[in-house]
Amino acid sequence: MKTGLRAPLSLLLVALITGCAVPKEAGFPDVAKAVEKRTGAKVHWRTGSDEDKKVDERIAALLKSDLDAAGALQIALLNNPVLQSTYEELGVAQADVVQAGLLENPRFGGSVQFPLLGGLRRVDLGIAEGFLSAFLIPTKKKLAEAEFERVKLAVSQEVIDLATRARVAYYSYVAARQMLAIGRAVLEGAEASAELARRKAEAGNTGELASATERAAYERVLLDVARLEGQASEAREDLVVTLGLFGKQATSLRVRETLDELPASEPPMDDLETTAIAQRFDVAAARRASEVTARAIDLAKAGRYTAILDLGIEGSREDDGKWFLGPSGGITLPIFDQGQALIFSLEARKRAADQRLFAVSIEARSDVRKQKTRLLLARQIAERYRTSSIPVAERVVGLSEQHPDAMVLGVYQLILAKREAAEAHRGYVEALRDYWVARAELDRAVGGRPPEHSPPSAAPKAPEGGPHQGHSHP
Repeated sequence: MKTGLRAPLSLLLVALITGCAVPKEAGFPDVAKAVEKRTGAKVHWRTGSDEDKKVDERIAALLKSDLDAAGALQIALLNNPVLQSTYEELGVAQADVVQAGLLENPRFGGSVQFPLLGGLRRVDLGIAEGFLSAFLIPTKKKLAEAEFERVKLAVSQEVIDLATRARVAYYSYVAARQMLAIGRAVLEGAEASAELARRKAEAGNTGELASATERAAYERVLLDVARLEGQASEAREDLVVTLGLFGKQATSLRVRETLDELPASEPPMDDLETTAIAQRFDVAAARRASEVTARAIDLAKAGRYTAILDLGIEGSREDDGKWFLGPSGGITLPIFDQGQALIFSLEARKRAADQRLFAVSIEARSDVRKQKTRLLLARQIAERYRTSSIPVAERVVGLSEQHPDAMVLGVYQLILAKREAAEAHRGYVEALRDYWVARAELDRAVGGRPPEHSPPSAAPKAPEGGPHQGHSHP
């Protein structure tokens, strides 16, 4: 080889090798950018890089204090192992793009023929390439790239869904703890009432019926608190799993004591259905799937006859040392299989993809309407508790406390009034939970970033030992 040719050939070899490599990022920056815009949180793909350690430090810092909804969402997007496994689909799709741009490997063959009746031995060597398939490489790459874009959209939707589950799990756990705190406060009152009734019955001041009635009420509340403890424990585990916590991180998880109050107003809700169709990742992915199938049909039609012809070079050597060199070729006769079954199958898949796109669009619009209704109803119920039910119940407690020994009321009526006030606060917490869950689900249904919260409205005053005092984690 001449020295002057070595550098150009070396550069060509390097170009071929690097052109066949699969990019490590695999489209993840596109997913990260889109998701951060919609959720306001960072995402990270754990690939064994130095960045993994920084992410672990970020998670540890968030877990040092009581988590709020934003912190729970952020940990989930950085740490959830199911989401991490989903990112690997990007690598598979990226590899398919690289594969689509590669030429077919040439086929090398050889044979040795021995004379049967004497003569010269013959050695045949050949190399062949189905060169017509090279003309399909641009079409194959476009198909693979379209599928790659669909996968990125599908992965982005998985991130949005996880963000919603993280918020819902957080709100459910905080609400469960608040309701457990209220239940324990009610239990203390029921226990005191039952004990008082027992003492009066023993002293002969009341009958056995009154004592048994208060005891039965205490037993009901005791069972109710046991159920609340179970619900709080399950809600905690749901949050732990969603956040991907393990070991000490799971056992040391702490959240805020109370839910946020209702915002003063709701964000604009006009044209939410149109917005959902325009920006939901699952709708875009379904639309892309239809386009991918259409490209696959074009490729199948164009490639029916590209694999029938092989061209190459063959060489033969006789025993006397003479070499014979010349072109070779082969043809596959497309008599039976002309790709008609494949094309028919792809056309059926195209129709199915179109119907799925239609179905996803219908579901998206319905999802928005349903979550919007839930949100407004939960807000209406919570506001009713805050402005009417709780103040009325607290008023009854206040009036009862002014005349604790009056014959008309009595101590039992006072205890009952406090119990009713606590139940009103419990209903308010349930309504708040339903509101924030609906808010998270509506954000998901629209496919957009959660709107900035308005200043919260004034919180109703909690009863002593009620929902805003909190208890240790169950």
